[in-house]
Amino acid sequence: MGLDEQASLLLSVSRHHPEKRIGTILDGFAEASNVRRMGLILVGNGPIESWVKRKAVRIPNVRLISKTESREELARLMASSDLFVHGSASETFGLVVAEALCSGLPIVVPDRGGAVDFASPAFANVYPAGDSGRLSESILEALESQETLESQETLADQENRSKRSNAALKFAASQISTVEEHFEKLFTFYSELVQEAGS
Repeated sequence: MGLDEQASLLLSVSRHHPEKRIGTILDGFAEASNVRRMGLILVGNGPIESWVKRKAVRIPNVRLISKTESREELARLMASSDLFVHGSASETFGLVVAEALCSGLPIVVPDRGGAVDFASPAFANVYPAGDSGRLSESILEALESQETLESQETLADQENRSKRSNAALKFAASQISTVEEHFEKLFTFYSELVQEAGS
């Protein structure tokens, strides 16, 4: 992207569909990037892909990558990024946000939808869904928070992961289940509801 090493790299992964609010992400990024140097990688494709391309081409330092089936490529992108940005407020779980946390990537998510269930102040910033101005503020606050924590870390800490990354990893290890575990818990919950209703 031609950015220097001090610039921040943001990542967003989603299907190109109106419910994913990619316009909010692009507008929020554009506003935040007027304040500090940053780039955005947007991974995905879908029914509004041509609209996303037309909008993204007008914003400096945005790169589009078509949907990838490669776990290694997605892992490299997450490992290379400073922040994961999410726009959708309509999903029930937020799989890609869970993947970001499992990669130790701090997140910025809307205040509605499944992704907000993963949000903790230790590694997440939350903004009102669909509000690109507040998303911009949340991006800047998240990056500033990371820089503040990094400035307090020792050299040994810096050679590992940041405190926010470690907090994301710790949360993921204790709170994010495999798909099989998720459905086992869900069906157990449904079974308990049926038993209670029959009582």
